[in-house]
Amino acid sequence: MQSVFISRQLKDDSPLKLWVKKNKITLYNFPLISQSPINFYFFPNTAWIFFSSKNAIKYFFNHSPKIHASTQLGVLSAESALYLQKEFNLKANFIGSGNDVAKIGRKFKTILNNQSVLFPQAQNSLKTIQNQLLNNTKQYNLIVYKSQTIKWLQIPNADIIILTSPLNVKSYFEQKPCTFNKTYIAIGLSTKEALEQKHIKNILVPNNFSEAGILEKLETLI
Repeated sequence: MQSVFISRQLKDDSPLKLWVKKNKITLYNFPLISQSPINFYFFPNTAWIFFSSKNAIKYFFNHSPKIHASTQLGVLSAESALYLQKEFNLKANFIGSGNDVAKIGRKFKTILNNQSVLFPQAQNSLKTIQNQLLNNTKQYNLIVYKSQTIKWLQIPNADIIILTSPLNVKSYFEQKPCTFNKTYIAIGLSTKEALEQKHIKNILVPNNFSEAGILEKLETLI
């Protein structure tokens, strides 16, 4: 029986959970990093607010911030847009698509058209979207949470490893440094680059950030 590990805690109705059950595959699912909020007391009024992750959405709106009715919201993916709608009853005005964050940033730049934008983010954010807006001087970063690796985890020896962020890659190889002969699925190109820096060769990258994208790749392996 094959086994799959993903660095994310999945919900009970997760399509991935249902798929592994149907195919009699052992699934291990838990994060290799943890997040904690960082308090903020002020942020500028901007034309746009852009969220690069569900965590950025969560930790920003958990502070019950007052934003102007005309402020538009941008998100990295359809999954983040759904989370924004479901958890906070807000609609995204810009929704990124695909797995290339830099490309999403360039598309957002054309929509932004030099308007001001706020980026709620992690303390150690890669700022990939911001780096595509270097000619836009009206961008502001707001740190709303921090992520850190979790130590002393018992990570299983799965056949297929799905890593969901560069920091999860770092945490994984800190604890399992000799696992080069596995098949890896990287969520996003930045995660793929982090794996390549670890000299991993056998890497698959879904076309988007959804579980459906992950399942497309898993179907080719099972």
